Amino acid sequence: MKTILIIIGIVLAICIIAYFVFPRFKSTIKKIFTGLFVVIAGWFGINQFDEIPNPIPADDGIEIPADTIPENPKDTLIIPEVPDIPKDSIGEVYHITLNSDVNEDQTISLQNQIDAVPDGSPGYYNVIQMPEGRFWTEGENISRLNKGIVKFHDRHYLEIRGGSFYTKRPWIDHVGNVGKNDLSLRRHIYITNSSHLKFIKTKIEGSNKVIGDKVGLDPDFTPDWWVYGRDSGAFGPAPAYLSYAEQEHAFAVESSNHITFEDVEVDGVFGDGIYLGGDYLNPSTDILIKGGHLKRLGRQGIAGKNIKNVVVDGVVIELGRRAGIDWENDREFDSIVNVTVRNCVIETMQTVFAMVGRGYMENIVFEDNRYQTGGATLTSYDSLLKTRRKGLVFRNNVRIHPWSFGSPIASITMMAWDDVLIENNIELISGSQSKTSCYFKDCTNVKVIENDFGRGDNIISVSSEIEANNNTPSQKLIQ
Repeated sequence: MKTILIIIGIVLAICIIAYFVFPRFKSTIKKIFTGLFVVIAGWFGINQFDEIPNPIPADDGIEIPADTIPENPKDTLIIPEVPDIPKDSIGEVYHITLNSDVNEDQTISLQNQIDAVPDGSPGYYNVIQMPEGRFWTEGENISRLNKGIVKFHDRHYLEIRGGSFYTKRPWIDHVGNVGKNDLSLRRHIYITNSSHLKFIKTKIEGSNKVIGDKVGLDPDFTPDWWVYGRDSGAFGPAPAYLSYAEQEHAFAVESSNHITFEDVEVDGVFGDGIYLGGDYLNPSTDILIKGGHLKRLGRQGIAGKNIKNVVVDGVVIELGRRAGIDWENDREFDSIVNVTVRNCVIETMQTVFAMVGRGYMENIVFEDNRYQTGGATLTSYDSLLKTRRKGLVFRNNVRIHPWSFGSPIASITMMAWDDVLIENNIELISGSQSKTSCYFKDCTNVKVIENDFGRGDNIISVSSEIEANNNTPSQKLIQ
């Protein structure tokens, strides 16, 4: 205390002498002197208040019994949950009006109204609200440059709610050489170079609705409009397949990102229920297909090439003519990366999960799906046998009774794959024919663990590294 007072006195003395000796700095010295005075006065005041004793409470306060204090306060504290803040908010809502007259094609009216709706912006989706009812949308002048009946080209931040649209004609005739890709290219909803679009409870109906054991082969099961003769491969309770019309998809996405299909419906198209694609330099990315029912499909349930970051969750695929899920690139430099199919129910005539074609694939997951098919479960390899693929998980999937699998080929076939896990699946393989559960060729780090293969009792391994444990029945490795 005494030392501090001495120091302050010395500083004040210096300031007084400087005031008279250096008149040019009088103003500055005044400011220094004033500052010191404020500091000294404040310091003395604080010390005076510190000496005032705290008041004594009138009683001893409330005593908390020791046994009621929890060791960990988190055991008794109720911490309210913070509600999730929606990532996207709704902007403007635009109502579409259409005429449900069965004799009036609504394509032009629908397209003009859609085109008049402005795009939303990041975080704000403008809503296109479709009217109640079922509307005829046939489309005109379908060609290579005009593939869609209803088009969303270069559209962004839109939410399309509802809408039920159908066609009358079986397909758009495009007679020519199928080998030269001379096909009908009609897609009902065609999405190109777009981003952040959501389709919620939209329904598409095509003309491919005839079901029978001999569709296209027997007059009793052939529709009046079936003028192309026999279906080249009809079998089982499936819709008709026509090679000229196999690209007539209900929904088609090309070179777009952040596209969502939620609870959409498809009934009776000659192509895929939902097709995802793009160029290898401009793939379709960040796609979510959640819920929904895809029925009577002339080709695949869901197909894709050049796609990345795709989730298919809880979709029902019924009466699929070919594969349930078909990830199939066209060229060796195409790729499919980070794709998951889960919680789906699939009924199809051929392979449930097909991944042949060409090109690279990585991080592919199939889990918690149930399926019924007369064909194989999973087939995957580069058809040119040039490209290795990496990272596949096939887990917790169930082949539904009564269609067990009896064939000379394996139920699961994979070639040139690294890092494969086949785990905890129920795969009903019959006791007839080869009883082969899996076939692996040129694969590394393959684990086949805790699966029920019915009566399938062997795994064929050709130049592959396989670990097979705890399967029912125990699997014989045949080299």
